[in-house]
Amino acid sequence: MDVLTVVSILLGAGAAFGLAWYQYFYQSTDRSRYYKLLFWLRFLGIFFIILAIINPRFNRTTLEVKKPILAVVADNSLSVKYLKADNQIQQAVSSLQNNAALNDKFELRLFSIDEALKDTTALDFSGKSSNLHEAASGLQNLFRGKNRATVLISDGNQTGGSDFVYSFGKSLPVYSVVAGDTLKQTDAKIAKINVNKFAFKGNQFPFECFVQYTGKKSANGVLQIKEGGTVVFSQNVDFNAGTDVKAVSGLLQADKIGSKVYTAVFQTAIPEKNKYNNSQVFAVEIVDQRAEIAIVSTVNHPDLGALKRAIETNAQRKVTILKPYEALEGKTYNAYILYQPNQNFKKLWTKLENDNQGIFFITGMSTDFPLLNTWQSVYNFKMSAQTEDYRPSQKTDFTLFAQEPINVDAWPPLQNPYGTISPSQNRSVLFSSRINNIETGVDLFAFAEAKSRRLAFLFGEDSWKWRLADYAQNRNFEAFDLLIDKTIQYLTANQKKSRLLLDYEKFYNSGTAVEITAQAFNKNFEFDREAELILSLTQIATNKTRKVEMPRGESVYKSTFDNLAPGKYRFTVTYTGGGAASGYFEVLDYDVERQFVNADFTKMSELATQTSGGVFLANQTPALIEKLLNDKQFKAVQKETSKSTSWIDLFWCLLLSGLLLGAEWFLRKYRGLS
Repeated sequence: MDVLTVVSILLGAGAAFGLAWYQYFYQSTDRSRYYKLLFWLRFLGIFFIILAIINPRFNRTTLEVKKPILAVVADNSLSVKYLKADNQIQQAVSSLQNNAALNDKFELRLFSIDEALKDTTALDFSGKSSNLHEAASGLQNLFRGKNRATVLISDGNQTGGSDFVYSFGKSLPVYSVVAGDTLKQTDAKIAKINVNKFAFKGNQFPFECFVQYTGKKSANGVLQIKEGGTVVFSQNVDFNAGTDVKAVSGLLQADKIGSKVYTAVFQTAIPEKNKYNNSQVFAVEIVDQRAEIAIVSTVNHPDLGALKRAIETNAQRKVTILKPYEALEGKTYNAYILYQPNQNFKKLWTKLENDNQGIFFITGMSTDFPLLNTWQSVYNFKMSAQTEDYRPSQKTDFTLFAQEPINVDAWPPLQNPYGTISPSQNRSVLFSSRINNIETGVDLFAFAEAKSRRLAFLFGEDSWKWRLADYAQNRNFEAFDLLIDKTIQYLTANQKKSRLLLDYEKFYNSGTAVEITAQAFNKNFEFDREAELILSLTQIATNKTRKVEMPRGESVYKSTFDNLAPGKYRFTVTYTGGGAASGYFEVLDYDVERQFVNADFTKMSELATQTSGGVFLANQTPALIEKLLNDKQFKAVQKETSKSTSWIDLFWCLLLSGLLLGAEWFLRKYRGLS
């Protein structure tokens, strides 16, 4: 509190005292207790009002002791139960949770991990997969910048996500507690199968199967690929002692359109503890055509490679990068991406002008905008030579196709000339633009139809950076690749727009959640937020049917089915305002959590070494507790918090002032004083 404020308070106290004295003691000889009470009531009431006018500020300091955090993460996946390690994990968690000394030193936070990190102590070991990477990222988001130790209690068998050994970083220690049998068992298993989701009728398609063997003696067996009961591929496989992995590759025939389900079986005389992992089911969808996409450009740019890779993640598409003169020759493509078109594109545009192939315009610093104005009527461009950075902002009212929200706020900007982009007709805008995080209201990524031709527009170069940003966020390219895939799907689909669109996979592994999404449109082809969609799901083998109402999300209706039994299913979505649509999928009999015969001590040990922590068996929990208690890097921190408060913010003081003056008035009237 400064000197001026102190002087003001003293002067205010003197003024309040003078006013109260003048009221009760000036020219009065009554010095009774009653008058003295009235005097003090008047003085304090006036003084508090003067304080409210001066409004001094007070600093209040509080001390708080912050304990280091001990995050205990327990594996809640099915593999723990299959290895009969569930009791070990329960006992280890209980020992840590109930240790008084540990609770005194640390703030204990208990989590479980299966598909995702959960802030709960309830363990039922029913998780369909174990994504230990999610434990690392989840804890980092929750306790960023805080002093923390992590105890991971798991069998170390990961079935989803990035490698957890390198996910926790090196700055904070992780103590690995290994649950389950760590002795290596004699076992042969099919570790992984690589195959495309789609193949084309009349062709052969490749597969690659990795067979792993662990044992003290050499062994051999036969890998067979079966379609139904027919063996369509067979090869002998020989293994050396120790741990040996053999890759077996071959070709299978795509002879008819539709879904084909295969079973890879490794047959051997080796005595094994787990025979379930000797076979694995995989499936391929046989289609009769492949969409060919041409990317036409006169400039070399990283965008071209990023677009090609994104589009070709869908095996039903093939991309060719061409110069404009090369696109004039030979075949016609299903869709064209005109990348930064300029004067060199004139002859190509003359060829395309009377066709109805979809066209994706991508502009940038090398684009001839006056020429682009003459080629299309959706936008009018008035651009300058100045460069501007445009960041994307996703529109929530986009309904042209099902598009889940994307975290585009962290995506880098695109470069485009600064100027005016004016729409001349109706279009659907997926992304609008921002400059320095200020919404411009100008389109950045949009779609339109003109003269029976479907068009897409992306205003800016450097979209390759979006693909990298997607990987930095999610450790995969799925969001960007799916966005480009749906753009190409829109451009190549010339059929009349349906009022009910479905999106789903053709195959799911057992234990995987089955998601079916739908978009419903009213007669004006606007997304119907009040639609009633009824989904009827039938298991073909049993003919059992269940009906559910599909709940609405932000831009789609979605139903999720958990724990569907392996088999074939058909479903129908009925839209009360506009017909119905049907689909078919198959749940494959493959439980990824049943592939293991022992805990992965090596991985858990590597994690402890990588983070400078420690590795313990489940029955060594007392040793872990002792190490945590003796570790001097985890100390409580005393935190001092200073908070500044003004007098007028103290509501009770103003209330007290009113009560004091009210009490004085009441007592004066009670005694008949004026």
